Amino acid sequence: MEREHYTYTVDFSGLKDWRKIYPLIKKSMDFPDYFGENLSALWDCLTDYTCSQNIITIKGVKSLSKSLQQYIEEILAIFERAQTRYPEYFEIRYED
Repeated sequence: MEREHYTYTVDFSGLKDWRKIYPLIKKSMDFPDYFGENLSALWDCLTDYTCSQNIITIKGVKSLSKSLQQYIEEILAIFERAQTRYPEYFEIRYED
């Protein structure tokens, strides 16, 4: 039986305020209202998606200020970890 495929785009272009990072991810990934807007909650919501194949495109990271790029590194590491641990469910792509 073939799994469903989903495509998501998380576009950080133009983001200036670190407080908007998690709401942007929540909206872009269609996470539930109970999403806790922290690294653990990001991991939990991503791994809830292991019943389907997901292509996640992350855009605009290079356009962020240096401080936001540093802040977002841990968040991107969660996406990478999901891809590494569950390669059959996640493909992470970067566009800038």
